[in-house]
Amino acid sequence: MKYLLTIGFKGFRMDMAEHVPETLFEGIPKDTFIVGEVWTTMNYGHDGRLAYDQDNHRQRIMNYVDRHDGICSAFDFTTKGILQEALTKNEYYRLKDNMNRPAGVNGWWGEKAVTFIDNHDTGGQNQWVFSHDMNTILRGYAYIMSHPGLPCVYIDHMNDAIIDMIQIRQRCLGELQESELMIQDAGDIYQSVYGNLACSINHDSYKLWVV
Repeated sequence: MKYLLTIGFKGFRMDMAEHVPETLFEGIPKDTFIVGEVWTTMNYGHDGRLAYDQDNHRQRIMNYVDRHDGICSAFDFTTKGILQEALTKNEYYRLKDNMNRPAGVNGWWGEKAVTFIDNHDTGGQNQWVFSHDMNTILRGYAYIMSHPGLPCVYIDHMNDAIIDMIQIRQRCLGELQESELMIQDAGDIYQSVYGNLACSINHDSYKLWVV
């Protein structure tokens, strides 16, 4: 890792991160970007439905970040699971916790949450895929591009609409760093404002804009 940094690499992705020893990062500069994969089963009720409260799930991911003294970020699997359930079933109440914050890791520690829709496992190997419907996928990206966290785009999804969302977020980065997310509606539709970045999502469309 130290050698790769000397030749221009800026960061690392840790697979099965819970099994990576803390000593691996000794001597690695604090500004190195490291993101870990902590993929655990989400919480389900006796009826087989995804539980509303996913605090235990996101806490397990936060434990990884805490164990490394905040040096590492983590993929926000909690947000992925909640978001795909909310958008495929129009259950927007899932997108806020009981403190009116985002219900994933990004609601607790946005600076360390790498939000995503799919990756090489979920999308590439069709394991727990977000959706095969592009409209649902775009609504998912509208959410992660307009919320706390570091949004990560799955390369197979990249298109002009997502590029437009990236550019809108980049225009707002200065405001986002100093702002808290405000969830305005999580009922029949979902609406939020994060700094000067606003988002609206309903069952078949989305809107992302600068306010």
